[in-house]
Amino acid sequence: MAGRGPRNEQAAEGQDEELVRLREENKRLRRAEAQWQLEREVLRRAAAYFAREVK
Repeated sequence: MAGRGPRNEQAAEGQDEELVRLREENKRLRRAEAQWQLEREVLRRAAAYFAREVK
């Protein structure tokens, strides 16, 4: 069958590794974004609290 040589298998394996790497990076970035959103919400609430307290 044409197109099924070792070169194509290596390319497919390389693509699989890249896909795994990208999925792991995506997972890491999503966790980091969730953490940043939580921190932002805490800071927003703290700013609102102290703004009320000053008045």
